[in-house]
Amino acid sequence: MSLQDIISHLTTAQMRNQLSELNMSIQGYGCVNSSLLPQLLSIKEEYTKANLLSYSEKLDILLGAIDNTGTSMERSETHDHVFADCKVVQRRFLSKLEELEQRVTDFTSRIPCTECRKVQKQLSETQAILKKTIEEHQLKEADFTIKVSDANEDIQHEKDQFSNLGTELHRAREKLEEALLYRARKYQHEQKYRDAEEEYLSLIKLRREILGRINPCTDETVDDTQILDYRYELAETQIKQGEEKYPVAEKTAYELYQTKVKFFSENGGEDASESRKSFRQWCRTLQLQGNEKKCRVEQMYRDIWYFKRVDRLWRLENGFKLGFVSEERGEIFDAQSQYRRVWGERNKVVQGDGESQIKELNGFACAAGHQLGSLLYDEGNYEEAASILQEVWSVQKLVLPEYDTKITTTAELLRTSYFYLKDLAKEEELCLWTWKVYKKEETDSAKTLERLKRLADIQFIRRNFEAAAISYKELWKERSKKKSWKKDVQSLHANFRYCRSLYEQGQPEKYNEAKPIIKENWEARIKYLEKDSPSTLESGHIYGVILSRLGSYADADKVLKEVWIARGKILEKKEDDIQTLNSGHEYGVALLGQTEEAGKLEEARHVLDLTFKTRQRVLGESHVDTLETGHEYIMARLELEQELPGLEEIARDIYERRLKALPKNDPRTLSSGLAYGTVVIHPAAAETTALKEKGLKNGAEIFRGLWILRNELVPGSEAHTIALEGGFALAITLRDLGGENLEESRDVIDEFVTKVSKHRVGFVLKNDSLNQTKEDIHLKLEEWEKVKKGPGQKQTEVKRYKKPEIAKKDMTPEKDLEGTNFELESPPRYDYSDISHAHVKGGRRFRFLKHIAKNI
Repeated sequence: MSLQDIISHLTTAQMRNQLSELNMSIQGYGCVNSSLLPQLLSIKEEYTKANLLSYSEKLDILLGAIDNTGTSMERSETHDHVFADCKVVQRRFLSKLEELEQRVTDFTSRIPCTECRKVQKQLSETQAILKKTIEEHQLKEADFTIKVSDANEDIQHEKDQFSNLGTELHRAREKLEEALLYRARKYQHEQKYRDAEEEYLSLIKLRREILGRINPCTDETVDDTQILDYRYELAETQIKQGEEKYPVAEKTAYELYQTKVKFFSENGGEDASESRKSFRQWCRTLQLQGNEKKCRVEQMYRDIWYFKRVDRLWRLENGFKLGFVSEERGEIFDAQSQYRRVWGERNKVVQGDGESQIKELNGFACAAGHQLGSLLYDEGNYEEAASILQEVWSVQKLVLPEYDTKITTTAELLRTSYFYLKDLAKEEELCLWTWKVYKKEETDSAKTLERLKRLADIQFIRRNFEAAAISYKELWKERSKKKSWKKDVQSLHANFRYCRSLYEQGQPEKYNEAKPIIKENWEARIKYLEKDSPSTLESGHIYGVILSRLGSYADADKVLKEVWIARGKILEKKEDDIQTLNSGHEYGVALLGQTEEAGKLEEARHVLDLTFKTRQRVLGESHVDTLETGHEYIMARLELEQELPGLEEIARDIYERRLKALPKNDPRTLSSGLAYGTVVIHPAAAETTALKEKGLKNGAEIFRGLWILRNELVPGSEAHTIALEGGFALAITLRDLGGENLEESRDVIDEFVTKVSKHRVGFVLKNDSLNQTKEDIHLKLEEWEKVKKGPGQKQTEVKRYKKPEIAKKDMTPEKDLEGTNFELESPPRYDYSDISHAHVKGGRRFRFLKHIAKNI
């Protein structure tokens, strides 16, 4: 091969291909790839064979430069991940390329010109290609940088989306847990315990999936406090399902107890509050499974009570439960003894630690006291039961929330104990407290109304009629909310008791308040109940009595006569029935009030005589009702002025019996004394002058006994009024006796006028009759003093009457009433023509002054 052929071959084929491959290597950040070097070496061998040593040496230099450049590029390839190193390598490569270009230029300068130009042309093309390639590489590099940035942003976006998905998944699981918990509690509330059990099992499984925590030592899941709570509720639902689930519940509770002991090992283990809670649940499952299991749990309680060193409250709780299990097993004596120990332990704590320790008392100590009181109550030992329960109730009100059901339960048991002990005062207190509690919970519940009724009944029995009226009125309103009170039996009864309480207060304004209501009650009972039923007749009786007390004797006469006859018919004409006798008595009183009606007094005497004799036979001669009817019978005889000599014995008997049965200052006793004195001094009762004078003396002694009591009585009261009437009767009687009695008569009438004016007792005073009586007594006293001295004799001192002294220690101070402006110079006038006495109370009417003063 000629030299020209070699050069042509070099410049045309190999050089072009080699430069192209070199360009491709440059684009890939390499200097020479694996195919370029062998080709250059083969060219060198061909130059050597052709004796072109100078070209061969040039190629050696070229290969050396290329080798050095490749080495530098290989070194830089290890750091191609750093952009700055790539730039350095690029600059080095360009420098080497320029150097190579210069060498090729020098090499080709020695080649003939034609070939040299071709080579230079090709080199220029190569350079252009290389520059274009570099520019494209730079563009690709910028594009690659943008793509990398976008990729990083996409990766971050994916990470954010993944994080959001995790949060949403966590929220979804929480919502699912809430939904399951809601359904579980709903099933519990609806008592669907089997469904609730399934929900709690699902909750536990879901919660464990959320946690995903595994104990590396035992390969068991580690439950958190929420799962422990779910397991506790799971055991509760199993207990509520009945006997078939008791063993399962026992297993669940026991495993939970063991888990909590380990879980709370750093906080006390089995003494931690949560562990004790599960221990209670476990013991409860044992107590529900028969005597054998009860023996086991009893031993567990006994160990804690007697042997274990635990805090006082935990010991008291287990001590109480020990007694409770003994009670369940029928060992009443052991249970009672244990309750006493627990209650006594609590008492020791209180006495030893003082008032500050009361707030720390455990509820189980009070529960022990309650159970002890309950056992004593069942035995009939009401006194000891009430004593213990009273203290338990007091302590519970200090340590438990207000109106706690445990306090109410103790109060009810205590109230029943006082009921059997007949301690109405304490029973009333407890009734009032329990009623307020029930009223706060449910206003119109059955137990609230029942307790209010019992409260009102106790107040009525204790004669606290004002409070009873308020309670019965409240009961009446509450019962009539749901139904018209006129159509409801219980509402009618409450309405009647309300009117009865008003009536028993004995005040005219109360009578007026009760009158329209009791009339409606009577009419409603006639319409909706039987006309002659006992309750209907009772309403009619009270209505008639109220009319009588208000002075409507004609209306009362009609009502009471109807009731009296109807009661006799219902009871098969048994006139000795108590209710019939009451109606007969009130009917006679209503007739007695109609003094102006012809025949009414005679009918009143007949009815009262019949009732009086029947009551003597049925109730006894000393019964208060018998004596009351006898008193009214005496009044009827006085009005008729018939058979008065025989009436004195009856009046004396009633007066003496009332002195034995009642206090001497009781209005009924005083009224009987006044009636007895009136009968004694009545002109129709004496056949001769001597007997008349004896009657006046006896009457004066009786009236003096009443007058002496005036300062011991409350001014304005009924008894005080009767005592003043006795004073007036005494003054008139002493005046009629004359002589030395006139001075006492004057003192009595003076004081009588003063007290009547001062205290405004219930007399109707007019026509100056009282003033005339006073002047008449004074004139008679002056005449008697002149006669005593004799005509023309020296005046001698008259022996004056000495007032009897009354012990001041028992006197009730007189209190002036507001609005009293009476003066002695012009005293109120008193009309003796109709002395019916405006002061009326309890069916007792006094008209004695009419008979005493009729001859003035």
